[in-house]
Amino acid sequence: MGYPLDGVPHVVTTELRSALRFVRATREDPAIRGQLERLWPVEGLGPVADIAAGAGFAVSVDSLRAAHAHDWAMRWALHSNAGSREATDDNADSAVAVVNNPLSSM
Repeated sequence: MGYPLDGVPHVVTTELRSALRFVRATREDPAIRGQLERLWPVEGLGPVADIAAGAGFAVSVDSLRAAHAHDWAMRWALHSNAGSREATDDNADSAVAVVNNPLSSM
């Protein structure tokens, strides 16, 4: 389980893990990236989930949203102090707050 927010534990599901692996694959796999680049944003996340499924990732639109929120928060925490070797407690706390916010996983 993850950090609780207002007493509600956040469980990292197998589907969320798969979605996080897919998010990583979008950066590392040129074939997946090429498929995504051909999509129109107005199509929403349904076609993205279809591309993920075609690449062997069991995800839903909701798990893609949650994975994006987690990925973004961790990248922000990592890169927000580009000039500093030490992350501040504020940055770490902010990243945890984003990840644990139920609205960021919707």
